[in-house]
Amino acid sequence: MKRLLPVLISLLLCLPLAGCGAKLPSDLQVICGERISMLIQNGNLYIWGDNYNGKLGNGTETLYNDNNEIIQNCNSSTPVKVMENIRSASSGKLHVLAVTRKGELYAWGSNDKGQLGTGDYQKSLLPKKVMEDVLFAEANKYTSIALKKDGTLWTWGVLYAVDVDSITYTSVPVKIAEGVKSAALGGSFILYIDKSGALYGLGEGIYLPSADIGPNAFTSSPIRIMADVKKVVCDLQRVYALNKDGVLMGWGANGYDSLLGTQKDDFWFYQPALIDQEVKEVFKTGLMQKKDNSLWAWGRAFSGYDFRNSEGTDGGGGLLENFIVYGKPVKIFDEVVTTAGGGQHYLAVTQSGDVYSWGVNNYGELGNGTTTQIGKTYIDEWVGYNYFIQTDHNLKEPKIAFNLSDLR
Repeated sequence: MKRLLPVLISLLLCLPLAGCGAKLPSDLQVICGERISMLIQNGNLYIWGDNYNGKLGNGTETLYNDNNEIIQNCNSSTPVKVMENIRSASSGKLHVLAVTRKGELYAWGSNDKGQLGTGDYQKSLLPKKVMEDVLFAEANKYTSIALKKDGTLWTWGVLYAVDVDSITYTSVPVKIAEGVKSAALGGSFILYIDKSGALYGLGEGIYLPSADIGPNAFTSSPIRIMADVKKVVCDLQRVYALNKDGVLMGWGANGYDSLLGTQKDDFWFYQPALIDQEVKEVFKTGLMQKKDNSLWAWGRAFSGYDFRNSEGTDGGGGLLENFIVYGKPVKIFDEVVTTAGGGQHYLAVTQSGDVYSWGVNNYGELGNGTTTQIGKTYIDEWVGYNYFIQTDHNLKEPKIAFNLSDLR
């Protein structure tokens, strides 16, 4: 019996741990925002990264001077538990939304454009209740949307899809659609799928392929785009639509780095272009999960690189001599449970419960306890329509940041 006791203790200790092969929580999610990351398991919301304007939601905030130097550091490079009983969460530029299992929507962070939806324009360092009966909510730079249980879709903050003649903002939620099954928020547009699977859009016409209003016009009337859509996700300037047969299409900004993953060098796609088939899930910023559960990435998601040119300034013109791109999807994991991308960093969780991260880590958003970027250099080569430049800041190799069993 004495000989068996250590074995029994080891087995008992191993049972609840993800790393020991236990079943992972059914609600497991990872979320990437601008400079922050989030994770949900068993209803617990963990958050880490930059705490400017109180984005971590723990009652503190990081302060910067005019030179972007930290004068009060309340950032966190490791996960911090901030809420319980959470179903989903989303991060905008400087604010965060979280929906509880009961359908209560909470918001915190910056509120200069009314993006918290609290009826005022005061920032909040702690979660503040916005509305009830919510299924889903999403945030972008200065706008928020919420899908309620009755199928109505609401928006607040900057009103790209409401006041189309003169873009304004509001701190009070405004209803924009009914009969909605799911929705996605872009930079200046809103897309939603109705109960029949048809995809509709409002806002800037350049992101609405079927609209005849012109690319520089806005519409507050829903425009039907396509049928049989299973899921839609948006970046600020890109759209990915996955149909029921596993066909993934994309449109919007393709740029110098083929962010759409089309293997073509068109700067902009005004109509849906084929990205891949046999796709199970699609995520923001160039990530998809195939039906065999493998994870594929392209564009910035594959490089994980800060969007800078050779002079170290913001990209957006001329030759990006210090930037690598990948114009076609590339497999980076044989199997993942869930993944996320946003800002300039990425997360993926494997069946063992290991949370991998890669990309920019200036504010601790990789969650590995440091603010150091990780990666290695790859050789020059032609791939599709794109060229790899060999630098010290090329491909950011995914590495384990922590295991789910480490969270408390």
